[in-house]
Amino acid sequence: WSGPERSPTGTVRRGVSGATLLLPLDLGHSYRVTLDIVATTPIEVRLNGETVGECAPRARTRCEITLPARLVKAGVNAVTASVAESADTEPMPLTFRGATIRRLEREP
Repeated sequence: WSGPERSPTGTVRRGVSGATLLLPLDLGHSYRVTLDIVATTPIEVRLNGETVGECAPRARTRCEITLPARLVKAGVNAVTASVAESADTEPMPLTFRGATIRRLEREP
Protein backbone atom coordinates (compact mmCIF):
# COMPACT_ATOMS: atom_id res chain seq x y z
CA TRP A 1 0.00 0.00 0.00
CA SER A 2 1.07 3.58 -0.61
CA GLY A 3 1.47 6.15 2.10
CA PRO A 4 -1.72 7.94 3.16
CA GLU A 5 -3.20 10.31 0.56
CA ARG A 6 -5.95 12.86 0.99
CA SER A 7 -9.05 12.47 -1.20
CA PRO A 8 -12.48 14.12 -1.25
CA THR A 9 -13.83 11.16 0.77
CA GLY A 10 -11.02 11.11 3.34
CA THR A 11 -7.61 9.51 3.68
CA VAL A 12 -6.90 6.54 1.38
CA ARG A 13 -4.00 4.27 0.49
CA ARG A 14 -3.45 3.01 -3.04
CA GLY A 15 -2.20 -0.41 -4.00
CA VAL A 16 -2.39 -3.11 -6.62
CA SER A 17 -3.51 -6.71 -6.62
CA GLY A 18 -1.62 -8.60 -3.92
CA ALA A 19 -1.53 -5.69 -1.48
CA THR A 20 -1.39 -6.99 2.09
CA LEU A 21 -2.52 -5.82 5.53
CA LEU A 22 -0.37 -7.14 8.38
CA LEU A 23 -2.50 -7.71 11.48
CA PRO A 24 -1.46 -8.85 14.97
CA LEU A 25 -4.25 -11.27 15.96
CA ASP A 26 -4.81 -13.42 19.03
CA LEU A 27 -4.48 -17.15 18.48
CA GLY A 28 -7.66 -19.18 19.02
CA HIS A 29 -10.13 -16.50 17.91
CA SER A 30 -12.05 -15.82 14.72
CA TYR A 31 -12.40 -12.24 13.53
CA ARG A 32 -14.98 -10.33 11.52
CA VAL A 33 -13.29 -7.86 9.16
CA THR A 34 -15.14 -5.14 7.28
CA LEU A 35 -13.04 -3.88 4.38
CA ASP A 36 -13.64 -0.64 2.52
CA ILE A 37 -11.70 -1.29 -0.71
CA VAL A 38 -12.54 0.12 -4.12
CA ALA A 39 -11.71 -2.01 -7.17
CA THR A 40 -13.08 -2.48 -10.66
CA THR A 41 -13.16 -6.30 -10.49
CA PRO A 42 -13.97 -8.80 -7.71
CA ILE A 43 -11.39 -9.05 -4.95
CA GLU A 44 -10.30 -12.35 -3.43
CA VAL A 45 -9.34 -12.05 0.23
CA ARG A 46 -6.78 -14.44 1.73
CA LEU A 47 -5.60 -14.96 5.28
CA ASN A 48 -2.06 -16.30 5.47
CA GLY A 49 -2.37 -17.64 1.91
CA GLU A 50 -5.80 -19.32 2.28
CA THR A 51 -8.87 -17.87 0.56
CA VAL A 52 -11.46 -16.68 3.11
CA GLY A 53 -13.86 -14.74 0.89
CA GLU A 54 -14.54 -12.51 -2.06
CA CYS A 55 -15.66 -8.89 -2.33
CA ALA A 56 -17.71 -7.66 -5.27
CA PRO A 57 -16.40 -4.60 -7.13
CA ARG A 58 -18.10 -1.65 -5.49
CA ALA A 59 -17.53 2.00 -4.87
CA ARG A 60 -19.68 2.61 -1.80
CA THR A 61 -20.35 -0.74 -0.12
CA ARG A 62 -18.12 -2.42 2.43
CA CYS A 63 -17.15 -6.08 2.30
CA GLU A 64 -17.46 -8.34 5.34
CA ILE A 65 -15.18 -11.36 5.69
CA THR A 66 -14.69 -13.81 8.56
CA LEU A 67 -11.13 -14.76 9.41
CA PRO A 68 -11.54 -18.26 10.88
CA ALA A 69 -9.63 -19.22 14.03
CA ARG A 70 -8.15 -22.28 12.29
CA LEU A 71 -6.17 -19.98 9.95
CA VAL A 72 -5.05 -17.41 12.54
CA LYS A 73 -1.44 -17.90 13.56
CA ALA A 74 0.42 -16.52 16.57
CA GLY A 75 1.87 -13.07 15.89
CA VAL A 76 1.39 -11.14 12.67
CA ASN A 77 -1.12 -12.40 10.11
CA ALA A 78 -1.31 -11.43 6.42
CA VAL A 79 -4.65 -10.40 4.90
CA THR A 80 -4.13 -10.09 1.15
CA ALA A 81 -6.45 -8.55 -1.46
CA SER A 82 -6.02 -9.98 -4.96
CA VAL A 83 -7.89 -9.69 -8.24
CA ALA A 84 -7.90 -12.03 -11.23
CA GLU A 85 -5.40 -10.78 -13.79
CA SER A 86 -4.26 -12.02 -17.16
CA ALA A 87 -0.57 -12.10 -18.01
CA ASP A 88 -0.89 -9.26 -20.53
CA THR A 89 -2.47 -6.61 -18.30
CA GLU A 90 -1.13 -4.10 -15.84
CA PRO A 91 -1.72 -4.85 -12.14
CA MET A 92 -5.25 -3.89 -11.12
CA PRO A 93 -5.42 -0.80 -8.88
CA LEU A 94 -7.01 -0.95 -5.42
CA THR A 95 -8.00 1.92 -3.15
CA PHE A 96 -8.06 1.12 0.57
CA ARG A 97 -10.35 3.45 2.52
CA GLY A 98 -10.30 1.61 5.82
CA ALA A 99 -11.17 -1.51 7.79
CA THR A 100 -12.70 -2.53 11.08
CA ILE A 101 -11.80 -5.72 12.91
CA ARG A 102 -13.90 -7.35 15.59
CA ARG A 103 -12.76 -10.39 17.57
CA LEU A 104 -15.51 -13.01 17.80
CA GLU A 105 -16.27 -15.01 20.90
CA ARG A 106 -14.65 -18.43 21.11
CA GLU A 107 -16.95 -21.29 20.28
CA PRO A 108 -17.61 -23.59 23.27
